[in-house]
Amino acid sequence: MERNRITNLILKHQLSSLTDEELDELMSWLREKPENERVFSDICNNKELTEAFSTFNQANPDEAWDRVLANTTPAATRIPYYRHTAAAVLVAFLLICSGGYYLWQKQHTNSPTANQTFTTLDLAPAKTEARLITADGAEHNLHPAADINGFTPLTEGSLQYTEDEEENTTGLNTLITPEAAVYTIFLPDGTKAMLNASSSLEFPSKFANNQREVKITGEVYFEVTSNPSRPFIVQSGDLKIKVLGTKFNINAYKRNKRIALVEGKVQVEHLAKSQTMFPNDILITRGDDLIKSSKSIDRELSWVDDLFFFEKDDLHHISEQLKLWYGVEIEIAPNINQNVLYSGKISRQAMLTDVLDILNYLTNLKFKLNEKKITITMN
Repeated sequence: MERNRITNLILKHQLSSLTDEELDELMSWLREKPENERVFSDICNNKELTEAFSTFNQANPDEAWDRVLANTTPAATRIPYYRHTAAAVLVAFLLICSGGYYLWQKQHTNSPTANQTFTTLDLAPAKTEARLITADGAEHNLHPAADINGFTPLTEGSLQYTEDEEENTTGLNTLITPEAAVYTIFLPDGTKAMLNASSSLEFPSKFANNQREVKITGEVYFEVTSNPSRPFIVQSGDLKIKVLGTKFNINAYKRNKRIALVEGKVQVEHLAKSQTMFPNDILITRGDDLIKSSKSIDRELSWVDDLFFFEKDDLHHISEQLKLWYGVEIEIAPNINQNVLYSGKISRQAMLTDVLDILNYLTNLKFKLNEKKITITMN
């Protein structure tokens, strides 16, 4: 059964508006395989979904849609194209707000009666992959069985580095993630550094006695072990962040860098400017200035929680996120208005075609994947 059809049937079931023929059709789908029953049960027993459907059923459609968005993405930019389309509520909840119930697999049969299936071209979310250049200049592709002096693989996608107490020389190690990959390293002081895609972390083979200094590119989330006598310093170009013990994220993909503080207190220096940050503060470098951002801290840290979090973001920003996470090229048709802003959440563990399906529904644009290139056109 086509996904749009089953979407409409589930929606109408939740709104108690199924005809007898449609009920038979839905029951037939439920009997096809146990997974269908499980998904249907999850939907029917989900409190947020039940309240949303009830709201939509009882209220004016405009008001209902506003309430649904308000309950899931605070201060969300409304998307007018699907404002009156009840199916958009179901799609938004199933695949965005409720963490993603993936109802369908994209499969084709060789013939209408064939049992064997094959999956259409799709791209999986980012994997745990990195390259390590050690102080002696050697390059290593990291994997669970990697044997590198001073570095111990932990769970898949993470590494523990231990200083050699007898080592007197201080060289530099560099951890690098490619597109569509993430990696985590625990430094000798216990600090955790989680690298997003297309990022790097440069750190000494042995920290100095009076400070712990690292350099980054891309985006890195830190949980810094407290040590008042040895402040932790992060550098990225002209930006310098000095901390004692804290949790924060730094996004240095672009010229305008972003720092988001979760816990503790940090001192940020940028050229001639200096500013102290407190929990939930977000600072952006813009030219010579340091500017506070009005975006939410959840948006800045969403990648750590495996989410795409769009908060009044334009199509260019959304495209950049997809490019980093799935390693694709993106082409946007010139007649598309790129000033429209969108809000929503999508699991970063979703297959790319599922993400594109969501965006198709909620933007009224057409996202098409061809090998490793996405084209965005008007519907």
